[in-house]
Amino acid sequence: MTTPVPPGPPYGGPLQAQGGHPWAPPPGPRLRSLRGISLAASLALLGVMIAMVGWLFGARANAEALGGAQRRSRPWLVLGWIVPVVWFWFPYQVVADLWTAEETGRPRPGLGLVRVWWASYLVWFAATVWGGYASFAGVEDEFEQIFAGFGGLIWFTVPGLVTGALLIPIVLGLARRHRLRLNPAAPAPVAG
Repeated sequence: MTTPVPPGPPYGGPLQAQGGHPWAPPPGPRLRSLRGISLAASLALLGVMIAMVGWLFGARANAEALGGAQRRSRPWLVLGWIVPVVWFWFPYQVVADLWTAEETGRPRPGLGLVRVWWASYLVWFAATVWGGYASFAGVEDEFEQIFAGFGGLIWFTVPGLVTGALLIPIVLGLARRHRLRLNPAAPAPVAG
């Protein structure tokens, strides 16, 4: 049980000196651990995002070499992930266009896997935004109770892991199809 914090000025006071919000109760050990895990996860996510954008540029070059139509110009490979509002559908369109980029007259693969990946990404995005809002909106007691009662980071980790797991066959499938289409004489890799 935490003690109520008396109202104070918006900036300053003893809690701000300790690194906390001036009106929030001091964080407990579980919340401090959660913040550390959250920081580590955020740094890992930043690395994944940089790798993903790099991969998108390479896959885009392959798709253009195959003559596939692309709805978004190259700057949207990056901006689509960070510009508010369009981040809900531009990245999906970029990956869907890469997935279906083939020469005309060839059958196009279905978008089922890409759609499921994007739906899981949106669930993860919503869970992450809600968690960020809850942790910074001064409801740290409630936030700590939610995590203690529902198994910690599972609510944020599971959608992220599902999203990452679904991205693996997309990346590998695109790489395989592009490699075969751009260099049909190359031998297929042998699974070992």
